[in-house]
Amino acid sequence: MNVMCFQARPCKQLWVGGVSHAVAMEDLEAEFRKFGKVEDFKFFRDRRTACVEFLNLDDATRAMKVMNGKRLGGGHIYVDFLRSQSTNRVSFF
Repeated sequence: MNVMCFQARPCKQLWVGGVSHAVAMEDLEAEFRKFGKVEDFKFFRDRRTACVEFLNLDDATRAMKVMNGKRLGGGHIYVDFLRSQSTNRVSFF
């Protein structure tokens, strides 16, 4: 079963993809701070992605809706709720 075919559940953490090499980490973080208190921000330039964690769900939801598809640094970014690994793993210990 392909996990990516399901819509991500709303959460305080966002995944940001398609970040142009022309976009500085500080500028990208500033764009997301406009929506509320950012608890954690990680930028992975080599993967052209970032992870943004907001203090509350409403700010994360608003940021995801507004920022998804936004043009930054000559390209469009893609924003979605962060998909985590399944917590329903079977333990054999």
